[in-house]
Amino acid sequence: MFSSKSKDDSSPQNDPAAPLSIQNFTEELSGLLNRLLDASHKEKYTHNQLDYACKEFNYVINAFTKLKSFEADFSKQLKTLKAIVDDILRDLHEASTDSAKQQDIERNLKVVITNIKELKIQIPVQHQVIGPAITFSESLGYSQTGVTSKKVSDLPNPYEANAIFESGPFLKEFRDHYGGLCTSRKLRLLCFATFPENAEVKKRLLRLWWIGERLCPVPNQKNDLEVKCFCSDLKETLDEFTKMGFIEPVAKKGRLPATSYKMHPIIRSFIIKLAKEANFFDYDFKGNPTMAGKKSCLVEPKETSKLERVHELQTLFNISKQLLNFPVELFSKMRNIGVLHLGRWESTAERRIEVDNTKFFTGLENMKKLRFLGLRGIFGITKLPKSLCKLTNLRILDLRVCYDLEELPNGIGSLKKLIYLDLSQCYFLDKMPKQLSELSELKVLQGFVISKNSSCTLDNLAKLHKLEKLSIKVASGRFSINDNYFFKFKALKKLKIEWGAAAARWRRWNKVDNGAKATQNVEGEHEKQESGHKGGKLRKLGESSMSSNKKWEVENLRLKILIHLKLNWKELQTQFPKLKYLEKVKCPQITFCPCDANGVWNDVEA
Repeated sequence: MFSSKSKDDSSPQNDPAAPLSIQNFTEELSGLLNRLLDASHKEKYTHNQLDYACKEFNYVINAFTKLKSFEADFSKQLKTLKAIVDDILRDLHEASTDSAKQQDIERNLKVVITNIKELKIQIPVQHQVIGPAITFSESLGYSQTGVTSKKVSDLPNPYEANAIFESGPFLKEFRDHYGGLCTSRKLRLLCFATFPENAEVKKRLLRLWWIGERLCPVPNQKNDLEVKCFCSDLKETLDEFTKMGFIEPVAKKGRLPATSYKMHPIIRSFIIKLAKEANFFDYDFKGNPTMAGKKSCLVEPKETSKLERVHELQTLFNISKQLLNFPVELFSKMRNIGVLHLGRWESTAERRIEVDNTKFFTGLENMKKLRFLGLRGIFGITKLPKSLCKLTNLRILDLRVCYDLEELPNGIGSLKKLIYLDLSQCYFLDKMPKQLSELSELKVLQGFVISKNSSCTLDNLAKLHKLEKLSIKVASGRFSINDNYFFKFKALKKLKIEWGAAAARWRRWNKVDNGAKATQNVEGEHEKQESGHKGGKLRKLGESSMSSNKKWEVENLRLKILIHLKLNWKELQTQFPKLKYLEKVKCPQITFCPCDANGVWNDVEA
């Protein structure tokens, strides 16, 4: 009555206990997503949670699709490694005293090491295994043969080997340099040790963090000299650290001066020792920051409930945590906290941070000393609680790349001390509350949305007499850069305008990468030194008549994805007589510009 099972019936695909391959897993997820979408269309059912679920499905599918390409690449690399290892084993068997064979072995070993390193860097960050002892030995200059002849366990761990820093000439120069710094700059330097080995840290993040820690003064707009001193002090600090060898700038090919910095692992181990002595964050024996002390870090796999002495916390910085699930009562006890950075510090989106629910944010109302709140890149925050509006001491609010954010609280105008607000790349945010115009101390506003739903207009923003940097997203309605809005902003130094429909793309559940690429910037200045245009249907940069008396004061100009803008090099020079830097990307009708292969032109004499 029952036939025997065929080979196909016994295959792993039909065995519920068998593990799924990446391809099968992706297909299963795609099937589930399609079923959800079909059901919502047929039943004409709309719900925010259904939209969110579909978007999450799409994110995971895209991630695993990338893994399939990794699988194919790894297979090719594995074949190469196998062939080289076979050669090495054969040569080892035949080598004896043959010097030529010895050279072949050494050459092949170098090739193997190079290939293994290429495999290593493709491992996702959260699955990488940290080996500080090997990093330390390589940094000290151990040769490959030296390492193989000495057990790895015998090599010193830089985070435990205090004698290395306390005796002999090793790092004496750095000890002397550190001793010569003022207290404020010492603490600024110690901030670098908080980040992982070889991490690239943005200058922007450092500036905001240092203001939050009171390590940088907040410049007073009424005092121009104080503003200049503030900007120069930041630059001088980083230049001094670079000159002393504590950090090194990360230069991007063909770009303006570096905006990121990193610290060598050996220097970091030395700085960690100094940070422990100063009680400026705590570190374990591997050099990882811990959740202990008044200044703590959120790290995987530690639970947030393990935070110690919460009522004494002054700083909480998310270094590697991905899922944020604070108990409400724990968050409410952080009465003395000044810096709360829960979002992403990395410039790339490799680490996905999300919240299950935002109930714990109600505890914000108790944080009367909070100066810096960073929620950058966190998924799951659709709106901000009213408790945020009770942060009367808040200077910096970073909401950049909060993909799910849909609205700001109406009481946001109560944040009278706010100087920095970043709403960039919040693609669902399509309206601005009028109370934004009440933030009288605001110096930087990024991601301001112009749409038919916004109650706050550019005319309203003109009341912000201290506003120096403004970034605008034109979501709908008529808008022209020829309008005279910007002449009302007397303190404005940098302007950026985006055109596009990134939010609509997100609502169709396109992957994050596509949404991020939709940004289109126009940066311009009245007595401004930086300007850029990206995307949209822009056809001209103001009145582009050759005989026009109106000239831009722009020195740095970025033009990206402007397929309709028609301009030649002579016209550019006429409109921008003070131009020192030009970056041109995917602008087919901007012609005869002396740019390099990267689309960059620099005035060397400038």
